[in-house]
Amino acid sequence: MNPVNFRPIYNNINFCIQNRQSPVSFTANKDSCKFTLIKKLSNDRELNKLLLRCGNNTEEIIKKSLKNYINGGYTADFYDLKDRYGEETGYVISIPKSLLQSIKIDKTYVWGSKFKSTKDEYPGFNFGQCIAQSNGIRIHKKIEGTPSGITYDTGGMFPEARSHCISNAIFDEKQNMEYEEHIKRLEKLSENQQCFDDFASNIMKMSEIYMFDPFPNNVLVDVDNGRLNIIDPTTKENSIKFQCHGNHLSGMLLSLFDPRYVKKQRFQVRKPDGIPSETNPEHVATRKKVLKNCLIAAKKCGMSFEKNPYEPTSANYHYADLEYLFKIAGISESDTAKILELAKGENNDAFFEFVKSL
Repeated sequence: MNPVNFRPIYNNINFCIQNRQSPVSFTANKDSCKFTLIKKLSNDRELNKLLLRCGNNTEEIIKKSLKNYINGGYTADFYDLKDRYGEETGYVISIPKSLLQSIKIDKTYVWGSKFKSTKDEYPGFNFGQCIAQSNGIRIHKKIEGTPSGITYDTGGMFPEARSHCISNAIFDEKQNMEYEEHIKRLEKLSENQQCFDDFASNIMKMSEIYMFDPFPNNVLVDVDNGRLNIIDPTTKENSIKFQCHGNHLSGMLLSLFDPRYVKKQRFQVRKPDGIPSETNPEHVATRKKVLKNCLIAAKKCGMSFEKNPYEPTSANYHYADLEYLFKIAGISESDTAKILELAKGENNDAFFEFVKSL
């Protein structure tokens, strides 16, 4: 991803930024300085190029895509969109589960007109946003990676519903294996500091317009390309209302450690054979490497080190305290205190030197 940070410079009521590839226009209110993005041509051009590669027949495009299943979410299934020669296009199709029966089995689905472009809600970013739709079926930008942590079937629930879903979760062998594989992916990424620098930088840059929601499944871990890709950001309004803002160190660690799983799973481990993730030596060692990556990245970009940035009523509150997140990464209370004290200062060299010594 190549985030773009737009800021108002003049008090002009209207101004325009254009280029040949992606002409866009902004209108700025001089009182609030809030931008309203008006997409004029870029989405249409993007879609038209795609349809030239795939064909304009909506029914044919969708039926071919049904052969390229990727994965399923709570409300929709995702399929790779390939061109007429079977090549990757960089896009996927999402089909609501409510429509799959009528398309695949009943054959009663009414095929809509050709795909029409939609407004790009996140210009300058790739969060897997929708670029076109036809009768409930959507085309999205494709993002590579595997969801961070274990898979929660929360289907885009807001935090209160998520909290209820998770508090009643019983983790089975499948989810335990998911976390085991997640730890292995983090172990590979931990050798790449730039990956974490980019992750932290993207979180901070996007906060000018919208907020990072640190629910683990909102990060896709892409080992092959050394990326931590953000999906499903939230608005500033909802981030305040539902206490799901993640633009801080705690948010980074929430999304990568999945402490909801770690904290709850310790009570469900079969004794005497099982070792809870909370104290599993391999898990702790990997989390420690990732913590050091995140500490360095967060300090570089001026991210907040607030001990617990959430209100007690927040669904994140019981998992987000830095003392707990540091503890499951094998950091002692005294070292935790020193890290947080050094983070307040301006001597970055002393901070980085201590972190690397851990």
